[in-house]
Amino acid sequence: MKLIYRIHLLSILLLGFISTQAQGWRGQISGKGPVVEKSLNLSEIDALGLSISATVHLMQGNSQQIRIKGQQNIIDNIETDVSGGTWNIRFDKNVRRHEPVDIYITLKEIDKLAVAGSGSIISEKGIETTDITLSVAGSGDINLDLQASKAKMSISGSGNIRLNGHAGSTDISISGSGSVRALDFNTDHCTVGIAGSGNCEVDVKDDLKVSVTGSGSVLYEGSPSIHSAITGSGKVRSKS
Repeated sequence: MKLIYRIHLLSILLLGFISTQAQGWRGQISGKGPVVEKSLNLSEIDALGLSISATVHLMQGNSQQIRIKGQQNIIDNIETDVSGGTWNIRFDKNVRRHEPVDIYITLKEIDKLAVAGSGSIISEKGIETTDITLSVAGSGDINLDLQASKAKMSISGSGNIRLNGHAGSTDISISGSGSVRALDFNTDHCTVGIAGSGNCEVDVKDDLKVSVTGSGSVLYEGSPSIHSAITGSGKVRSKS
């Protein structure tokens, strides 16, 4: 009798799980049809938040232009609201499977770029700005050719930021196992904070301030004055 009861209970639980999964799947969409291209005419944008698995090809120009390549029902599912100059690129409905999505964006001003998840933002040409904030949460990537007065960047997770160019001052924060590759991005003043096993590579002219908690590491190029505080097995070392 106990065996029959257990089998009956297991059957009920299994049916409940299947029903829940089916309801979740009904709320999702899968990509259908060939890859097509769609142009968007949105309000003026100076900041991007990428929250889907897509590649943003970023350029700077005199006029704003946006093109999206992907399957029709997938690109039609991308939200297009712009709030306070920020376009948060995300899906309206949950998506299961689809062909790669590529978003080609030309902006006049670029102040903030953020990736949440596994997406990527890459610059097709050089970007010039005064102050810029870059952030990656998850396993995404930002890859830029950048000229800025001030650059502030943060990574939470295993993401990557790769930079070429120059900034007067740079502030870097890494939490987790992420990495900043900026040996080809020279800066006059640089502050690096790492919590975890992240690593950072920088080219610094005048002064470098480093704080590491954990096993993180900083590799620097140049001859800056060094101010470091290490808790754990972290390291600060010169490339030369």
